[in-house]
Amino acid sequence: MTTAVVHADAVIVGSGAAGSAFAARLAAGGKKVLILEAGPARGNADLVSSAIWARRLKWSGPPVLEDGENPVGHVFNAGFGVGGGALHHYGVWPRLHPEDFQLRSLHDRGLDWPFGYEELRPWYDRVQGEAGIAGDAGQERWRPPGEPYPLPPVPVFPQG
Repeated sequence: MTTAVVHADAVIVGSGAAGSAFAARLAAGGKKVLILEAGPARGNADLVSSAIWARRLKWSGPPVLEDGENPVGHVFNAGFGVGGGALHHYGVWPRLHPEDFQLRSLHDRGLDWPFGYEELRPWYDRVQGEAGIAGDAGQERWRPPGEPYPLPPVPVFPQG
């Protein structure tokens, strides 16, 4: 096995939504970026069947409490490969609500964030344009304030 020496200004582990966006931003600023990804690169030919596609993704355990008084028993698909979880995000990235930043103050649980929703809002607006988030913000009455989504809602099909 040969060893290649790569010189980079930044090394990013994982080519998911965050890693890819960060790498693109650094590269646009003239930095040489190396992205390390454990999974394979996939193309459109890999998407022929959603059943086949689902088997190729990596399933992980639930990110929530599984036991106790109110267990939440589900698993989520973390994605595995170039693009990470963004391979199957369906253009949906929910925003935190302003109240989510004040858990300690409002509910005497956890900690408050060191900043509020309004400080994060410009970044939500920016990344939804870069990532191509889909939806109809006008129909989402629960949604916190922000720019309209750049893409229309994803159509609903009989299988989901």
